[in-house]
Amino acid sequence: MGKHKNRKRFGRPRATPVAPSDQQIASDDTMATHVNPQDVAPILKKLNRHDKSDERSWAAAAISNLVQDPATLKVLLSGGLVSALIGALSDPHREVVVEVTGALRNLAVVGGDDVCKEMVRKDILTPLLAQIPLLSEFLTRIVTKAPSEGPEDDVNRKTTIDCSEQVISLVWSLCESSDVAVNRVTQKSTLGFLMEILNPEHDFIPSLVQAAGQCLNTITEENQPCHMAFQANPRFCDLLAAIANGDIEHFNNWDENRIQIRVLAGSILYNVRDAIKVQPLDLCKQIFPAISTTLDYDVNRAIELACKASTEILSGEVPEESGKYVRLSSKNENLMVLLEAHVATVQLGLELLANICADDIPEEENWEEMDAAEEENDEVELDEDLQDVIASESQPAEPENNERNHLLDQFNILPRVLKLASGFVVPITNDIISSFASELAQLQYRALGCLNNILDNVPGPWYQSEAPKQVWIWLFDVANRGAQQSGPKLEGSALELVEACVSAMWALLRGLKKSKADANIVPTEAHVGALIHTAGGDVPDSLKIKCIGVLSILGRTQGQIELNKTIGIFLGNTIESSLSLAVAAECLDAIYDVYGDKAYDYDGPVFVQLGFLNKLKQLLPVLKAKAKALDKRKSRDVRGRIDEALVNLRHFILYKEKERR
Repeated sequence: MGKHKNRKRFGRPRATPVAPSDQQIASDDTMATHVNPQDVAPILKKLNRHDKSDERSWAAAAISNLVQDPATLKVLLSGGLVSALIGALSDPHREVVVEVTGALRNLAVVGGDDVCKEMVRKDILTPLLAQIPLLSEFLTRIVTKAPSEGPEDDVNRKTTIDCSEQVISLVWSLCESSDVAVNRVTQKSTLGFLMEILNPEHDFIPSLVQAAGQCLNTITEENQPCHMAFQANPRFCDLLAAIANGDIEHFNNWDENRIQIRVLAGSILYNVRDAIKVQPLDLCKQIFPAISTTLDYDVNRAIELACKASTEILSGEVPEESGKYVRLSSKNENLMVLLEAHVATVQLGLELLANICADDIPEEENWEEMDAAEEENDEVELDEDLQDVIASESQPAEPENNERNHLLDQFNILPRVLKLASGFVVPITNDIISSFASELAQLQYRALGCLNNILDNVPGPWYQSEAPKQVWIWLFDVANRGAQQSGPKLEGSALELVEACVSAMWALLRGLKKSKADANIVPTEAHVGALIHTAGGDVPDSLKIKCIGVLSILGRTQGQIELNKTIGIFLGNTIESSLSLAVAAECLDAIYDVYGDKAYDYDGPVFVQLGFLNKLKQLLPVLKAKAKALDKRKSRDVRGRIDEALVNLRHFILYKEKERR
């Protein structure tokens, strides 16, 4: 019921893995980024030159660059690129392996899920995971400052950091796309390798530590075998807790986006929470400092820096203090990448907060299928307590985690989330800054999703204040601004924004109802009209259902007979005309809640005088026929939902008939 739960795999938006370093992309500025089909074979042939390791390195570095062009990528894939690169992972020369892993990492990022799944099908994991023991050995020699064993050892040390980052980033991408990859990677040696990289005593470069944290964050999500490894190694959790709560000074600043490592540590702890012996309150105390730090990020300052950097990049050159002119494509492009990474880190903190706040919110019911006898039984006896059931509102249970709610207040979370959810304006538009602007739009969406879950947990006293009324008006303002960004049809990021706002409205009204403070919100004709217009438009069922949920609560407001009439007519017409049985079921549930008691001041002038009961009687056989035509096997949830709603409809009709006798 409006609950916003983030999932980190299969389509969940997240930051792209760090871009390859200049050393991993061919440095020849004259190299074309597009190749013709006839040129593919020579490049792949060089990759397989057994007698010349330098040509193999060159070919892999060239491919790392070429795959970033969509047209060239398509040509290379058709020429057997995936198999060729997987084979080259076993090259005996470490310089070649570094370039190959870089090319594979780039290929996984730009190729997406389809290419990653092809890699897994072609057994990339066997040679890829075989690299980890070697890299672990080389890293150990580096951190222990073991004496060199000769030129080969020197080469291994030189390439180990780059190769480790490439391998880990590639494993992360594969696990984001494939459960098979997650299962293969879930090995004690792999987890130990990743956890050692997080150890601040080794002082690895931040990008390597971030890659390890991102990889762990993915493979620990809903992965019981992986959780057992953390249970067996308490020191893993001790290290993560120390990083998350700020005990490790090395990760307590935004330089090189080190703060992200704190948030990742908190997220990994949250993922394995059921397997480790820690009380929920203690877990929250370890995680909240990291979340709080991300909410302090100065987004407006980041916008200023991004505008300046993008403008200077487009200008080409600027003078340094020495009087010389330098290209800014390196300095300022790196700054743009860093600023986007900062915003992505704030998003990650919001996602973690949303998940924590979702823990005690009851899931939407899993409707059980009715058997054939129940479906045919149109004469259902009225339960003795049916009147109480219908007249009462279906409310989420009071969250039990009061300590966590206290932390929300202690860290001043709600006002800071509201600030992020208000959105930000980028004053200039150009090709360079567009990606950063997209991250800011995603940040607002994440903040609204987080707000939805927070509102389901805010203690009662807050709902007794004037704040909910202000938030209510603010949500409509944000939704209106979002809708104005779209064309005639609500779609894309504007649709996401509006749906997030409506979901938060629903959570706010539920909280007010639960706290018996719903009289604080007086619906207006404009608010009801906007919700009806949105629910009746060409939008997904999920948004229609949220709008109906909001209307079902607004419709119970006393002293607003005309607005109730508008809502009631809309609900009845939607049941009759909607092609979606899920939407029809939500409208039926709304009618049961709104018109569940003749004592409501609008019941007589609206429900009775407008003949709603007769209309419901006429709709019953029509809806029943539509429900029977719906395949249970293909639409199990929807079929269960409408079946339940129809049982309740028969009860409701009997109840309303008896009520007026």
